[in-house]
Formats: sequence, C-alpha cells, structure tokens
Amino acid sequence: MSAAAGPSSSSAPSVDPQTSALLASLHSSAEKSDANPKPLIKSTLHRVPRQSAPGAPQAAHSASSSDDVYEVTSWKTVEFAYRKAAEVGIGKDLPTLARGLFTVKDGAQHATQEASSEASGRQGDRIVVRGYDKFFNVGEISWTKPASIERYSAPPYLLTFKENGCIIFISALSPTQLIVTSKHSLDSQQARQLQEQQNGHKQQADTVAAAEEADEIGGEQGGSSSSTKTSHAAKGEEWLERHLARVGRSKHELAEQLWSRGETAVAELCDDSFEEHVLAYPPEKSGLHLHGLNSNTVAFQTRPMEDVCAFATSWGFIPTRYISLDSMDEVKQFTDRVGTTGEWQGEAIEGFVVRTSMPKDTPQGQVEGAASPPYIPGQAWFYKVKFDEPYLMYRDWRELTKKMLTDKKKWENATHASTSSGQAGELSQLATKTEAVKLQDSSNESSEKKSKSQLKREQKARRNDESQRQAAARGAAPLPAPPKARSNRPETRLFIQWCHDRIYGSEDGKVKPNPAIFEGINVGKGIIRLRDMFLAYLKTEEGIKKIAGLGGPRGAVAAKLEGQGILTGTTSQSEQPAAEDDRSTRPYTHLLIVPIAIPGCGKTSLFLSLSHLYPQVVGHTQSDDVKSKKTAPTFLKNICNELSKHRVVLADRNNHLLKHRDEIVEAIKEWENRGGLTEEQHRAQKKANAGKSSKQAGVQNAQDSGSLEEGKASEKPRVKIVAMAWSLDMLPLNTLHRLMSDRILARGDNHQSLIADTKSATGSRSHETILWRFLQSLETLNSAEGKGEGDKGMGDANFDETITLQVESSQEEQLTKVCQELRRAAVAGIEKDLKQPSDEQVRAALAAAAGYRVSVKKVEEPAAVNVKKGQDTARAGPRYYGIAVELDLRSVMGKFLKLAAQRTSTEVLQRARDMFAFLRDSDRVVLRPHITLVHSSALRALSPEEEAQLDDSKRAERSTAKSKWDRYSALSRLNEPVDFDITLGHLVFDELVMAFSISNVHPTQPASKHLASEEFWKLQGGKGGAGEGDWRPHVTVGTRDESVRPFEANRVMREAEDDQSRRGELGLIEAGETQITLRGRLMGMS
Repeated sequence: MSAAAGPSSSSAPSVDPQTSALLASLHSSAEKSDANPKPLIKSTLHRVPRQSAPGAPQAAHSASSSDDVYEVTSWKTVEFAYRKAAEVGIGKDLPTLARGLFTVKDGAQHATQEASSEASGRQGDRIVVRGYDKFFNVGEISWTKPASIERYSAPPYLLTFKENGCIIFISALSPTQLIVTSKHSLDSQQARQLQEQQNGHKQQADTVAAAEEADEIGGEQGGSSSSTKTSHAAKGEEWLERHLARVGRSKHELAEQLWSRGETAVAELCDDSFEEHVLAYPPEKSGLHLHGLNSNTVAFQTRPMEDVCAFATSWGFIPTRYISLDSMDEVKQFTDRVGTTGEWQGEAIEGFVVRTSMPKDTPQGQVEGAASPPYIPGQAWFYKVKFDEPYLMYRDWRELTKKMLTDKKKWENATHASTSSGQAGELSQLATKTEAVKLQDSSNESSEKKSKSQLKREQKARRNDESQRQAAARGAAPLPAPPKARSNRPETRLFIQWCHDRIYGSEDGKVKPNPAIFEGINVGKGIIRLRDMFLAYLKTEEGIKKIAGLGGPRGAVAAKLEGQGILTGTTSQSEQPAAEDDRSTRPYTHLLIVPIAIPGCGKTSLFLSLSHLYPQVVGHTQSDDVKSKKTAPTFLKNICNELSKHRVVLADRNNHLLKHRDEIVEAIKEWENRGGLTEEQHRAQKKANAGKSSKQAGVQNAQDSGSLEEGKASEKPRVKIVAMAWSLDMLPLNTLHRLMSDRILARGDNHQSLIADTKSATGSRSHETILWRFLQSLETLNSAEGKGEGDKGMGDANFDETITLQVESSQEEQLTKVCQELRRAAVAGIEKDLKQPSDEQVRAALAAAAGYRVSVKKVEEPAAVNVKKGQDTARAGPRYYGIAVELDLRSVMGKFLKLAAQRTSTEVLQRARDMFAFLRDSDRVVLRPHITLVHSSALRALSPEEEAQLDDSKRAERSTAKSKWDRYSALSRLNEPVDFDITLGHLVFDELVMAFSISNVHPTQPASKHLASEEFWKLQGGKGGAGEGDWRPHVTVGTRDESVRPFEANRVMREAEDDQSRRGELGLIEAGETQITLRGRLMGMS
C-alpha cells in the first residue's frame, strides 16, 4: 500500500506494535514529573456507551460497568510544542504530529489491559480517530521554506479549498457504532446519556470544552460556542444524520464502511446559523465538507482527493473543491494570482492546503536553506498557503470589534461607578476605603494561593477601580481610545473609527450610538452582517471620501470597488503605495534578538559575551542604561539607532509583558518603513527632499541609508525578529525565585537599579519583593494566543524564530546554544561573521562579561520597604517566619494520588480527587507553598489586663515564640541562606481544606553549621508528625475559598492524626513507601 495513495485494506482495525509504542510514548510525555512539570501533551478520558447492533435489543448501560462503555482518550499537543520540538517520533521530543488523535481501550482486551503494567506498551489501546499531521504556512518553519518544498516534494500538487469552519472527525468504534468528535473533544448524544446516568446533570471533566479551537484545515474559530448548548461534535453529528438521510443511508452502514477501511472521515463543519467564522456560508453550502479519509495508523496516510470526493458523493457529504497542478512554479503562479484578490471562482477564500508527497528517491547531498520534513520517501505531507486578501483583514476586523466591545463594557462599569460615586458621596468613599482595607488584609493570605494570571487580573482590576474613582471625582469616565491595529491598512483604520463611532457616537454628534448592530459578536453571531454593513458604507459618498483621505483602499477591497466603478476620482490602485504586506517578500537584512526574561536570568551577561565574540556585527543596547523617567520611548529609539549601524542588535530588556514585545515589533515596522533610517535621519531627509524631484530624493535616500547593502540602499530593510525566551513556567515559583534571588545577591551592586539588599531578612529583602512582582505579572511567550484581544500579543505573533533557554543551565551552556542558534538564524551576508566559538572562546567571553561594571547608577542603596502613612511600622517587616517549599503542588498531587491508588479505599481516593479537582479548577491551589515556623500574632503586644490573665502555659508559649522569632530573624540576616531538606508525609483533607503533613524536615549542609537539626527540633517542639512532639509541620494544598483561614489546615491535620475514628470522615491518605523529597529555604514572609 502506498503511503501517498492511502489505505486499501478491508480488514478490521487491529492493534499493532507501532500503536502500542506510540501510546506508551504519549502517556510518558503527558505524565507530570519533576523532569516534566509542564507536559506538552494532555489527555482527556471520555466514556461512550456501547450500542447494540441493528435489530438487537438495546442493553441498559450501567454507569459502573466498564464492559458497557468505550473508554476513549483524546490527545492534545500544546500549540507551541510543534515549533519547540527538535525531533518528532516515538520516544522523541514530540511523539506525533497528529492533530486530532483519539484512542480507545479494546473491549476484548480490557481485562488484560487493566492487569498490565505501564511498561507493557498499553496493548489494549488502538487508534480510533486520526486527524491530519500538523501542517504549516509557506515559510513558517524550516521544512516549509520555499527551498525545502522545492527539494522535498513531488507532483502532483493538489490544492484543496481551505474551508473556513471547524474540524469534525467521523470514525467507527465497532462495525455498527460511529464516533463523531471535534478536534479534541467528544460530546455525542450517547456520551451525554451515559453522563446523566452517572452523575445526573453534574458537569464532568471529560465533557466538551466551552469554546474549541478551530483546526488548521478550517482556520481560526469565529466565536465561542457559548451561544448555544450544542457542542461542535453534537452539531456535526446532526449534520451527519441529515447528509445520510439525503442518500438513504444509515449511521450503522457508515460505521461498517469506516470499520472495514480502518479510516477516519475528516470534514469541515460550516454552518453560520450555528457559529459564524470569518467567511460567509450560504444555506446551500452549509453542512459537512468532506476533505479527507485518513488511515487510523501511527504514520500519516490519507486517500487521494478523487477517492475522497467519490466517497463524499456516495454518502451525501459536500465534496471539497480542489485543483491539481504539476509543478511548484504552477503552484506559485496560481496562488499569487488568487492572492491578489483573495477570491477563487468569485468566492472569498482563506487559502489552499497543498497536498504533496516526499520524492520516492531521497535527494542526495545538501542544499543550503533546505530542511527535510519528518516523512519517509513517497509519504504524503501537506503545507498551506493563506491569503492576506481578504481573509486575514476580515479576521483582524473581527478581533478588533471584540476588543472594542470589551473596552465598552469596562467603560460602562466605570460610568456606573462614576454615577454611584456622585449619588453616594461620602458613604461611597467610606465603602471604598473599607474595601481597600479588606483587600490589603486578605492579599497576604490569599495571594500565594492564586495563579500568576489571577494575581495580575486582580492588580489590573484594582488599578482600573482607582482610575474609575478618579474619573468619578471629575464627573465622568473618559471614553476608551480606539484600539491600535496590527496592520496600517486604510480600510482597517477606517473600520476601527466606523465601529467606534457606532459604539459611542461620533464626536461631532452626526453618528449616534447603535448597539444593536453589535449584538451577538462575542458569541460568534453577527460578525458577517457587521462587516457587510461596513463594506456597504465604503460605497457611500462619505465612505469614498474618508477612505480616499487615508490613501485609498487596497487589494481585494480596491479591486471590488473599482470593478463596481465606485473609485472614480480617487487614487487608483496602481497609483497607491505598495501594500504593507509586501514585507513578507523582501529578504531579511538584519537580526534582532529580543529576550523574554526576569531579573536574574543572565540576559545581560549573555549579551555582553555575544558583543565580545562578534564585535564586528553586534550592537547592544540596555534599557537599564536609559536615565529618563519613561524609559520605553528612548529604549525603542535606541534599538532602531543600533539597527541603522549594525546587522545584529541585542535588545537588552526583560520584555516579560506582552506590551513590551508589541511595542518593539511596532517600532521595528516603523523603522523598516523609514528605509532603515533613524528618526533624525528621516527628518533630515524629508527636509532635504522638500522641493526636489523624485529622482534626486531617491539618490539622497541611498546616501543616508549607509547601513544597507550597496546597490540596495533604496529598498526597505527587513528585520528577522528572534525571541530568546527562558522557560520560566517549567519550575515551581519558589524554586525560580530562589535561583534568581541568589544570582542577584551574587552580582551585588553591579546593576543600574536593582541592587541586592543584604540588610533585611531573607524573604523580605527589597530585590526579592521586586522579583515577586515580575513573577506575578509575567506573560510568557504566546500567552495571548487565541484570546481574541485585538492587537494585544501581536508582537509574539511576529517573532520569526525562538531560542529557548533553560533557567537552570549554566551560562556556558546557554552561550554555546545561543551562538549555535544565531548562526542558524543568520540573515544573508553575516553568516561568516557569526562563527561558532570554541569552548575556550566561550569561557573567555564570559570572563569578559563578568568583568563588566555598570556605568549608570540610578540608585545608590536598595529601595527601602514602602511603609504607607498610618501603617504600623512593626508590620513593615515579616509577619511570620517559615520555610519556602520548592514544590509544584499541581504536579505532585497527580503523582501522589496515582501512587496511592493501590493502598487507599476507592471512596477516600475519589473524594481526594474530587477535592483537588475543585481546588485546581477554582484556582485555589497554593502556588507558593510554605511551612510556618512562627507567626507575629504570637508576639502581639498585650494590655496589662491581658498580661495578668495569662497562665503559666500561655507565658511559656509566648516565651518560646519570642525565642523562635529572635533566632530565625538572626538566621535570615546571614549572608549564607539556611536551606532545608523536606519529605512529604500523608495527605489529609475535609470539605474546607487539603494539606500534606511533613514527615521529615531538617537543615542541610552548609546551613547546619548555623542551625543544627537538634536545635531546630528543640525550637519547634519536635521533629514533626504524630508522636514526634507537639509541632505538626504541614504544607497547605488549598482551601475552599478565601473565607477559610490558613490555620484550618493545622486543625484538620491534628484531628486526622490524633483521632483515628475521624480519619474516614476527614480523609487521610498514607504516604506509604512514596518518598517525595523537596528543598526549602528559611524566609521572613508577609
């Protein structure tokens, strides 16, 4: 059977060694562990009831019987993993490129499977749904560069119409039963019936997600499915029944056909009445567009398009349109021609999926710039051609509209706050102050239980509240400014203003607010109607005048208006400046490295080392060297100035926020559009060109653009923007904080502003506080992907390549890797200047960087702890001393519960799983776990009356607390940190709280020379745990809500340990032989 031709066997699906190996590799990659805390692959279990054969009595399905259900697992790979993985294949970085992969436990082998070990390869599983391998745009990755496609593809080239909907998979669980899924979810009618049998109407983790990402075959999703209770899979099943009914066929017959083939039918669900995307589908084209028949095998195999279309016609589906071309030149000519208008056969199109195959004979030798796809000779593989005209423009309009509606909601809240403030007067002010006090009092206790994104949202909300109160004091909340588009196209700029006027009303009052035209936008409805209204506006006298004032329409819009004779008197398309999108056709001339880091990662040391290694081509500019109060404008200007002088520029700033990356990309685009001139050169050129002929101006431009290659000075430069991102989400927060803090301490005062604080207690030092702020506000690379926030995060989408660095790697390892990656990413003409250094040269460069001393000092001493007016100065320091435990509770809990399954009753284990699932889903899992040693509340000042009422035991407790406080205060101020080894014990929980006991905790070397284990245990009143003294050290996993105080964990721990009769009621899971050993550090905390 040819890999390109697809399967032809009539045998039923069977389990093969390759499938077993893939499943073992998937399970390994999805397993959380210390080495893999953030798995790139995630799995979800779905339970589907078995159906009886036609004519047989329908069995009553038992919720508890595994024989009556299929256990189907869906596998999802996080999007960035496809680009991050160095190798693809079983046992490698990424086990498979399949997008849309479901496996099922074979019922005949079910008992054997349950008894088998993990190492057995999970023989009881088989692939039941198999989507396409992930495919990429031309030029998006190494093997879709034009040189790679030319070398590693073979005719014919089948171009399939890229339908704009959501992917639907149809396959067979048995010869009589179908399974219908979306890309990663299953929500069939039978599965919902089983769910109701098991749990009433309780929502389960394996139900369909509220909003599913559209597949690459169908592009980005137009809106959330929250507008209807019907999921994508269920809607797909509805359409399937309609299609089959049209040709007089049944689902049982289709199941038999797909089962015998061992294939998955791949279709696109296009139904604007259900959910609008970007392009419109009339009723006659609504339904399931069949575009693939894939073999349910590990290796990607798919049938030829003529077979797919014949199958579609036979079974009532809508056939997908396609054309066949014989060469790459024909493909390019055809797609370029269609791309000018973004229409094919008079219809707007998102693009084409190009289906090709590997040459049957492996090309010999190597060609510069050509990389082979991960396929064998003769195997089919895909790439895609997406059109900016008009699809991407329409998609931008959709996202910008959503952004404006989100801003309107915030503005309405602010306006309401303003009105309420005016009505409530002093009462409102008092309430605001009271709420602020509550937030301040609760922030210390609750912040460490919240995710970084949640903390950021709350900080942003408080800032918004403050701005709203200020606006209220002025009498009104200001209107939000229109968002800034990623594109500078005249049509898009006018679309933003047109929407803004109809949301709020125009400034001149001629346009009144019209909220009705925006109804349904945020739930995927009305998107196309709104766009058509704007396009109709462009045909009006006012629209023609305004678009002409912005330079006139371009591309598809211009062609359409010209064809209708509407552009008479305006700038013709041929006279317009070239579209901004022609940037993609220009060769790269410069390289910009943009780090994504936090203080302590070592970015400046790396950049100084690179400057030492490559002084001829590298320019380095530091944000910390900027002395002005607002550093961003100057820093961005400095980047552009360096690009005008150097081919490679290092933009030395943390860039940990999306905003930072967005503004860099925007500045680069402006610099490119200036022809590579600095702002000063550009102003001088414009002044000099005033009154000159165009030819004279071109000569002047060539003289001023000295940084460009000779002979090409009049062309615009193009910068390859490379993200240098540290993996900041791969370690527990306490571990990350410790590593960065130790590095900041090591460099001491050799920094422009962030100087190490060696006077305060560890945990309360000013540089540690600043570091926590960075961690709490951190927005990692691509963290805005798919959120529909208009232009937010557009910087990440414009990075051409990414260099990923590990936080724990040595500087020598990091520098070596960066040099390798720079050489690989080098633009034409500078490869020879970026030679790979020897180990000796790497060490010399790092030594040179270590000798660097900053020349700019913004502060002389570490910033003092900020004590607000009226705040008790005693509270400015630590509130308590504790051990910061380096632990990712989300990861450890999964491992602990899995190992505990063999020694714990099913009822207790399920309660523990349910409690943890609630904590996880409610963002109540502690992110910065700690062991409390002594709290300041035990030392609070007492009145003479309270002092007199103390008995001997209470006096002894206060004395002990004082001894602890003084000792830990002194230890935390040592230059050498006090670290601990910690071993987790059993897990206890009730309906309010969940916590781990600590079975062993003691100071490590060299800290033990300052604090011996015996002294530590004596201070604490025991080694910890039941029978080891009065002290019960523990780590809180999470609490039900903010009303549950942290000390509840201590209560539950004592009750569970001391009263065995309550263990079943409370819930206690023994650690058994499980040994989870961790690291911790003594810190003053607040």
